[in-house]
Amino acid sequence: MLVSESTAIPSSLSCSLELDPLLRDLVEKKLSLKRNVTAMATELRDARNRLASQELLLAQEIEARKFRNELDGFRSQLPVMTTLLHCSYLLGKLNDRNNSMSEGEFPVNNLAEQLNHLEKCLESRDPTLRQFKDCYSLRTESDITDAFARVAFDNDDGVAKPGEDIRALSAHWVNRSKELESQLDQHRRTAQELKRRVMRLELCILEPYGNSIG
Repeated sequence: MLVSESTAIPSSLSCSLELDPLLRDLVEKKLSLKRNVTAMATELRDARNRLASQELLLAQEIEARKFRNELDGFRSQLPVMTTLLHCSYLLGKLNDRNNSMSEGEFPVNNLAEQLNHLEKCLESRDPTLRQFKDCYSLRTESDITDAFARVAFDNDDGVAKPGEDIRALSAHWVNRSKELESQLDQHRRTAQELKRRVMRLELCILEPYGNSIG
């Protein structure tokens, strides 16, 4: 290691050192110790710089590892979140369908009220047409035709033509009412089945997720 100017031997001591070997040896040891202290201070400063750099790298590594763990956790939860969002969408569609079905109940009830009103009007116009109510409850078209034929036979010819019109109108309303009721029942069954499937899907998703959290 090179000797600095501050560690050089003064010229005033050169003569004394030549005369006293012990003093010379002491001065050399002092200068060597000073050089060693200077070197140790430099090494200590370098070591502190390296330690600071390592601490910075360690902090960055810890932060990066924490971010990776959070990212992995988010990725593992992403399918669950996506499925739950899809379940919420299905429930929304199911509620919309239920609302549509509720709105569809009004035409069916309205048709029933119109049929009842028609029966009352027929009974008030002609008591002999009360058999129309019995015809309404018959199951087959042939039974309805036979019943109206009996009405036309028991009364004058003027009753037969209105009876046919009434029969056609009543049959149309009855068929339409049955059709709407059938569609309504089908929608209800479909809605209930969808609701059960969505609930089962939510349970299958949330059960393992809850166990992993616990």
